[in-house]
Amino acid sequence: MDWNQNGETSFFELIESSDIGKRTVKINDKNCIEFYAFKDGIGIKTVCPKY
Repeated sequence: MDWNQNGETSFFELIESSDIGKRTVKINDKNCIEFYAFKDGIGIKTVCPKY
């Protein structure tokens, strides 16, 4: 996952992503994907469709 959105996935981003899960969440009637930390369940990033 390219967490800082610079167009590249670094080695550290690759390692960090092994402890990340994803789940579907509903925001403003849109089905979005929330990435969260396995260790505590806290959301890290949410991605929603642009339509």
